[in-house]
Amino acid sequence: MRALVVSDLHFGAWTGDDLLAHPLARQRLAPHLEGLDELVLLGDVFDLLFARTPRAFTRADAFFGLVAEKLAGRRIVWLAGNHDHHFVVRPLEQMVEAGLAGEPSPPAAFIERFLRHRLPGVECSIAYPTHRVGDVLLCHGHYLDAHVKGSLANRLLTRGLWSIAGGRPQGGLEIADYEASMIPLTELLYTVAQLPHGTNAQEGLLDQVRHLGRIFDALAAPGKEARRVFERIAARVRGDRGRPRAPEAQPVSTDIARAVGPDEPVERSLHAYGAVVRSLGWDGEADQFVFSHTHQPLDGVTIPGMGARFWNTGCWIYEPTLASEQTFERYGRIAWPGTAVLVDTEEPAPRLLRLLEDLNPGPAGYDEARRLGGMRAPGALGAD
Repeated sequence: MRALVVSDLHFGAWTGDDLLAHPLARQRLAPHLEGLDELVLLGDVFDLLFARTPRAFTRADAFFGLVAEKLAGRRIVWLAGNHDHHFVVRPLEQMVEAGLAGEPSPPAAFIERFLRHRLPGVECSIAYPTHRVGDVLLCHGHYLDAHVKGSLANRLLTRGLWSIAGGRPQGGLEIADYEASMIPLTELLYTVAQLPHGTNAQEGLLDQVRHLGRIFDALAAPGKEARRVFERIAARVRGDRGRPRAPEAQPVSTDIARAVGPDEPVERSLHAYGAVVRSLGWDGEADQFVFSHTHQPLDGVTIPGMGARFWNTGCWIYEPTLASEQTFERYGRIAWPGTAVLVDTEEPAPRLLRLLEDLNPGPAGYDEARRLGGMRAPGALGAD
C-alpha cells in the first residue's frame, strides 16, 4: 500500500496564497500522484473560515481535475480539519432535523457527494477524525490546540466546559471533549465568512484593530502597553502582514483558528499533539503518527518519554509572517510550504517529501524579500 498524505491546501483563504491553485505547484505535485494506491487529504483542503464556500471550491477546481486524472481507478480519503470542519458538523445537524421531521435518513454528506461528482472513476471515502495506513495513524491534529496553554480551545476545555460539566472527566479526555472545545470558534468563523460581505468584515476587523493601536500609541506608557495588546490581536487575525514590527516584539499565532503559528517553535505543537495521543490512548494503538494543522513539516521526530515517532505533512499555503525579522526567517526555515508525507507499508517508516524546497529563498532571499515587503511568493509561485 502506497499512500500520499497532503494537507492544509486552504483553497480560497484571504490569509495567504493557496499554492495548488497555481500551475507550478500542481506540476510539482503531479508526479507524486502516480503509482499510488491512495491519496489522503488530511484536512483544511477548503478554507471555510476565511473564504466564502463558492470561492474556495472555484480555487480548488484545477487541483481536483489533476486528482481525477492521476487517481483514476484508485482511492481518495478525505478527512476534515478545523477550517473545513463544517462538513462534519452539518451532517449531524441534518440527522437531527430529519429525525424531528419524521423523515428518512438524510442524503449522503455534501462533501461525499461532491467528491463522487468531481472525481468519477475514483473511489472516494470519508473518514474522521482518524485514518490508518498500515500501522500508521493519521489525524489532522487540530485537537492539539486544546493543549496549548492560553489558546481559546485550551480555556474552553480546561475551564469553561469542565466547570459547566461539574469538573474534570474522571475517565480521561474523549473525542467529544476535543470537539466541544473547537466547534464554537470554527462555526462562528464559518458563519461570518459565509455572509455576503463576511470576509471583508474579517479584513476590516484588522484595520479597526490597527486604528485603535494608533490611538493608544499617542497616549502615555500604559497606552503604549495597550497598543501592544492590539498589535497581538491584529497578528492573530492575519499574521500582521503589513510592515514588520520591532524585533523585540513577541511572536504570536498567525491565525485565530490555530493556537500555534507556523513561525513559532515546533516543540510547542509537537508536545501538544503528543498530549492528544496519550489522552486518547492512541499510543497504545500505534507508534507512528502523521498529523498536520500546524503547517510545520516534520520527518520522524520523537518526544522525550514517548516511544512514538511523528511526521507532519506541512502545508500548501504561503503565509509568511512579518512580526519581526526573526519570525520571517524562522518561517522560511521551519514552515516552508509544498510538502507531503509518503506512507508505504513496504517501507519501515513514512517519508517527508519537500516538493518546493528549491524555491525557498534562504537567508539572502529573506533580506531581499524584506526590502520589497516580503509579501509575494518567490519566483513563479505567485503567478497563474
